[in-house]
Amino acid sequence: MKTEKQKTKEYIINNLLSYGELMDIKDDDSKIVFKIKVENKLANHQNIKLLFHTKNGEVFQQVKGVNQEKQSNVIEFIISKSDILLPPNKRTYHVSLLTGKKRIRVRFSDSFVHEDFQYFLSNSHLFLLRWDRHNRVFFKASYLNGEMESIYDIPNTIESIRHEENSIKFSGSIYLNFLDEETLKEQFFLEIRRPNGYSVKTPMSINGNQYTANIILENSSFSIKGKWKFFITVYHDTQSFRFPMYVRNEKARENTVEFFLPTHRETMQFRTKVINGKIYAHTRYLSIRPNNIYFEREQSIVTVTMEFTKDKIEIFNKNETDIFLRLRQRDTNEFISIKMDNEVKEDVITIYTKIDYSILGYDALDRPRRWDLFIGVETIQSQYIDFRIINNDINKYKNSTTYVFENQRDCYFFEFYGTRYNKLSLVYSRARLNKFVSKFYMKDHHFYLEGQIYFESDFVRDNIQYTPYIELNNRRNMEAIRYQVSVRNEKDFIVSIPVSEFKSIVDEFKEIIDFYLILEGETIFRKVKLGLREYTYHKDKVFLDFISEDDTQTYEYNLTTTPKGNIKFESFIFENKVYKEMKTISKIPQSNEVWLVGERPDTAQDNGYRFFEYCRNNFPELQVYYVIDGKSPDIEKVTAFGNVLEIGSIEHIKKSLQASAFIGTHDLDYILPFKGIKYENYKKAKKIFLQHGVLGRKNVPYHKFYYEYPFDLFIVSSQAEKDMVVEQFGYNEEEVVVTGLARFDKLQENHHPKREILLIPTWREWINSEENLIQSSYFEKYIGFIQSQELSSVLEKYNLKLNFYPHYRMQQYIKDHVPMNNDRIKLVEFGEKSVQELLKENSIMVTDYSSVSFDFTFLGKPVIYFHFDSDLFFANGILRPIEETFLGDIVSSHKELVIKIEEAVLRNFKESPDILARKSDIFSVLDKSNNERIFNCIKYLRK
Repeated sequence: MKTEKQKTKEYIINNLLSYGELMDIKDDDSKIVFKIKVENKLANHQNIKLLFHTKNGEVFQQVKGVNQEKQSNVIEFIISKSDILLPPNKRTYHVSLLTGKKRIRVRFSDSFVHEDFQYFLSNSHLFLLRWDRHNRVFFKASYLNGEMESIYDIPNTIESIRHEENSIKFSGSIYLNFLDEETLKEQFFLEIRRPNGYSVKTPMSINGNQYTANIILENSSFSIKGKWKFFITVYHDTQSFRFPMYVRNEKARENTVEFFLPTHRETMQFRTKVINGKIYAHTRYLSIRPNNIYFEREQSIVTVTMEFTKDKIEIFNKNETDIFLRLRQRDTNEFISIKMDNEVKEDVITIYTKIDYSILGYDALDRPRRWDLFIGVETIQSQYIDFRIINNDINKYKNSTTYVFENQRDCYFFEFYGTRYNKLSLVYSRARLNKFVSKFYMKDHHFYLEGQIYFESDFVRDNIQYTPYIELNNRRNMEAIRYQVSVRNEKDFIVSIPVSEFKSIVDEFKEIIDFYLILEGETIFRKVKLGLREYTYHKDKVFLDFISEDDTQTYEYNLTTTPKGNIKFESFIFENKVYKEMKTISKIPQSNEVWLVGERPDTAQDNGYRFFEYCRNNFPELQVYYVIDGKSPDIEKVTAFGNVLEIGSIEHIKKSLQASAFIGTHDLDYILPFKGIKYENYKKAKKIFLQHGVLGRKNVPYHKFYYEYPFDLFIVSSQAEKDMVVEQFGYNEEEVVVTGLARFDKLQENHHPKREILLIPTWREWINSEENLIQSSYFEKYIGFIQSQELSSVLEKYNLKLNFYPHYRMQQYIKDHVPMNNDRIKLVEFGEKSVQELLKENSIMVTDYSSVSFDFTFLGKPVIYFHFDSDLFFANGILRPIEETFLGDIVSSHKELVIKIEEAVLRNFKESPDILARKSDIFSVLDKSNNERIFNCIKYLRK
């Protein structure tokens, strides 16, 4: 919205200033004739001049005017093209009149016909006629030296835009007579482009000065909301050049192209607009706001009624189609459609229907299932135009829609609710259980927890009997011990756990023990993690610690939390002698430079391994050590370089107490043999985050405020990524360095891709059991894809192979239960090949959200993204817009996925040309010196 001051300024510019009125321009071969109407008092001025000047007033060309007809206020200015002498570059020139010392800007008269004149050529420049929002005249001057970089514009006019079924058809004029022959041989594209580089484009068919173009609309074509610009794009000498598209025809300027494009999630509205002769498009998701919304429930059936005023009636009566209440399931993007009845009384339309919750399924689940609600209008093509329902009062009525019931040894409920932005949604979930720890302490060699447990629903409290337990569960091997909880006042609980019993589930050097609350009864069994009600999360914080000893070993327990506040113990087992020695060594000041490098405990495949390799090859005299689990299949790789520390070994413990720098791809706890915050050398040491991918997708818990002792150096790959880390993660400019990832240095070595496809899905953190995996849409989508006839056909047709590399958590199940009945599909087992080997050997990648796709893009190979559950995956936020970091085709179905694979094969396994232009937001450096830059940043880092 404009301020009053801005509005006043606009009014003055438009209405109170004097202007020359441009009536006509004629291109008469060797000269250009301007006809400009002036005020009466200037008509007979003897020395009126036309000026070409820059925005800051610097004049580059001027010509004296002549009043050909003494009774007229129209002055002619004749400029010989040979007399035009401008600097050898492209520039914008504004047009003004000079009378004495006074300058008057020139604007278009109402009678000026834009179609009659677009541009003119001098000996050295092309001048394209333009205007600003005040209708003031200026020229974009391109310098004609044979270089595309000097061209501002290609003269063009869109004369027609039409939306026909699944395409947008364009036609118009284009003038290329000033370009050299080599450029004219290139393919020209019509491109509709977002500011961040995402675009939709199609080849232009050019015949003389006329062109046509046809954009085929797919579900994902314009699935991103926002503003789009129109360009003519040409790829020349490995570079892309974009030139704005214009609308000069008065009729075309007035007409607006508008259509609705159903996507796999919502319906997008596409609408064009012409501003100052340039054409833009704006996309937005359709929504509708009922004047009133009502709910009435009887058992499992809810009647939903909505009222709309007359201005909305046209939407519902269009083509006299049926109206549906549409429910989109967020996990799968599948819709359920329920027909609605309607009544019209005067200027009010009422639509209503009944929903039986039973149609949504009463299956058991351990996390909420959600549906978003739309009003859908069916089209002739049997598609739906869906309007997202918005109402500010939804949450006032949600309790009246709540239905609680027993089902499969638990209690569940359905309920309508309003989202953060007051959009109507529906949830199916287990009955709400309030459970939290308010107090923890040690007493008489027992660990105590106190807190509350209670169900919100009266139905559950009145009808369900259960016994509560606290279970301590070893995250590695799932061994557990359980203790019954004492409950007072129906809510308050207390439990006492003998410390001596903890070691019954701890048998490796380093373990994590999670706390679960279990409710067990005849009609209920529920197991959920237990957390603090109030807490400040720091990854390196220890809330409580204690030890227990036997004859040979010391067991150390550290109470910490997950980001969501769930409590856990991190335990360590030390030999008694070593534990005492640790305390002694930790008090001795350390002066040597000792660097510890690592990744996850069981890997040496990522940035940590590549940086360690670089250090050992180039600086063998330095004390740089790699930390890894002794059982890791990768240990032989690092052993070849020497200086390897097996996690939990005496040498590992000693070097950790001496270290001056900890360098990791994940949390530094992975490479520590103790909780670092308890030792002074860790607090004082340099802490470097090498990263394990490029940030920008899923929100990750590496924010500075998540640590009491945060990273001193945060490695990123581009300036855009750095800006995001500084802005969103809270790090200072000097703490974030653009070096590129360490592993990128070796990516291009021995890079000989085969005719093979790498299918590499990301894990879903909410899948925590084999049963959940089998029932998930994640499992269904991927197994459905690899077993589909469409995939089999395209592999056979183009002589391709597909390498399926599932996450290690689902590998065993797939190996045991999912037959690979196609010789062209291979299951790659964990440890069989490194991820980097797979990246080099394959020519196409199919993934959903994996950050290893950046490596593939770095190599210039096509990536196809399978986004069937993006709402759910990014439920906790996304760091950058999807189109900024997913550089490739995004699809939501098997059919689209196979089509995009075939397109990539037909491009000879090359990425789309538009990807190259967007890479700068991901990679600021594309050389092989990332490790060198990282090393120097660490070496010269001062604490």
